[in-house]
Amino acid sequence: MEFLTELNRSQGITILMVTHEAEMAAYARTIVHFRDGRIERIETNTAKAGA
Repeated sequence: MEFLTELNRSQGITILMVTHEAEMAAYARTIVHFRDGRIERIETNTAKAGA
C-alpha cells in the first residue's frame, strides 16, 4: 500500500481499489460505498483529504 500511495503522490497515478477491508480503505482519499450494485454513499477520508 505504501508503494501505491507513493505512485499516486509522486506520479499522479490514480489508483482504483476494491476492498472489504477497512484497513485498506483507510489509505483512500475518497471511499465509495456500494449496496446491491448501486452507489449508497461517497465519503471523503478526512485523514487523507489534505495528503
